[in-house]
Amino acid sequence: MSTFIARKLWRHKEHVFVSTIMMTFLMLNVIVNNTTNEISDLKIVTGSDLPASNAFKCVESMEYLNNTFIICVKDSKKDLYVSAHFTEYEKYDEFMMSDFLNALNHFPGATVLDMGSNVGPYTLLASTAGYNVISIDPLPENQALLYNSIVLSQVDHLVTQVMNSVSDDHSSYFAYQVNPNNPGNTQMVKDKDLASSQDNARKVVEIKSVVFQELLDLVPRNIPVVVKIDAEGYECKALQNFLSSEDKTHFVPVIMMETVTICGTGRSLCPDFKTRFLPALQKAGYKAFIPQPISYQEIISRSSCFFYILFVHHSVLPLAFLQDTQDRPAYNDYGQYTSRV
Repeated sequence: MSTFIARKLWRHKEHVFVSTIMMTFLMLNVIVNNTTNEISDLKIVTGSDLPASNAFKCVESMEYLNNTFIICVKDSKKDLYVSAHFTEYEKYDEFMMSDFLNALNHFPGATVLDMGSNVGPYTLLASTAGYNVISIDPLPENQALLYNSIVLSQVDHLVTQVMNSVSDDHSSYFAYQVNPNNPGNTQMVKDKDLASSQDNARKVVEIKSVVFQELLDLVPRNIPVVVKIDAEGYECKALQNFLSSEDKTHFVPVIMMETVTICGTGRSLCPDFKTRFLPALQKAGYKAFIPQPISYQEIISRSSCFFYILFVHHSVLPLAFLQDTQDRPAYNDYGQYTSRV
């Protein structure tokens, strides 16, 4: 799929019009359901709000449970992970994404919160399967590529793009890319000078944070919410208050979470991962899978971090796809593939 086609569709007024209607509806929903009692910095965007996309390539994905999508990616020489994998193999997170969709299919009518969507593989996976998705990412270049992808995949009526970071408060953040070969490894800091000094390649822009409840408030309360979160260390800050609350406004049956950035000793953004965050998940009724079932004590005592963990609420277990996983590798989205499909 050529970049020219993507750019042409980028300006398609019909898609912008549909997205604007959806944005208005969701903002009204926030006003009605807002439980934070604060002025929100929630930034729902449409194509006209975003910079022109410089997609390196737009490719059709492999099949995930008979489901495919078109994804526009970055230069694979500058993004050795998500973009390189889709460019070379037409897939990424193969086992995790299939398990995520398997889990999602147990909840027809659910809405997905994709927090830290990057260029949108999970957003596209869920939306092309027919689910409404709220796709949260703070970077304009990621949101621009995603907009092309959702138009090309003909799911722009199902996807709401939110351009914020997620934390436990309302603050101004600035982004810098930690790994020059991995744009997905982008840190949010409150020090603008630090972001500028660490990342000369990106124009430093102010990014407003929102809290998890504001995102939940975009969804009617009778709708289950399935979460995927890859927030580069902010997972604890984003979810702790929800997990600890005795009066949850929404049912969240599944949380697919990157844990490698928060589980180690001395992680500054989640120092209480083992003593507060994991106990909150356990008390809230979640069981852990990697995809094999694993106890919280095993997670706590393990010397190295699991890359991702799938947390499933006990009330919806068992799930069939998690029953025969003995020979499966642990979830890991790096270096899965050695040959072209």
